[in-house]
Amino acid sequence: YHLNLKSGWHIWSLHPGGDGFQIVPEFRIDKNDKVQVKGLKENGKATTTLMDGVDGKVTYLSGQIDYVQDVVVKGPTKITGKHTYQVCDDRQCLAPVDKSFEFVIN
Repeated sequence: YHLNLKSGWHIWSLHPGGDGFQIVPEFRIDKNDKVQVKGLKENGKATTTLMDGVDGKVTYLSGQIDYVQDVVVKGPTKITGKHTYQVCDDRQCLAPVDKSFEFVIN
C-alpha cells in the first residue's frame, strides 16, 4: 500500500510511542484459508520528536510511505480487507478513515 502525503501532513508510525492516544495504521485481512498473514513493515521518512499536547516522544512518517504486508498464499485466491489510518498536521488530526482493498492472486 503506497501513500503520498502532502507537505505538512503525517501518519502515525506502526510504533508511535507517545501517550497511547495515537491511532496506529492497521491492515485487517479477511479470513481466508489460502492466506497466512506474516509481518507488516513500513518504509518512509520517520521522525521521532516531542509534540505539544502529547506525553512522551512520538514517531510519525511523512512524504512517501509504503506498507508491505508479507503473506503466504496457497493457490489462486482473492485477498480482501480494510486499512484504517489517521493523518495529522501540526494543529489537528483528521477523523480516522477506513478503506477497503482487494488483491487477486492467480
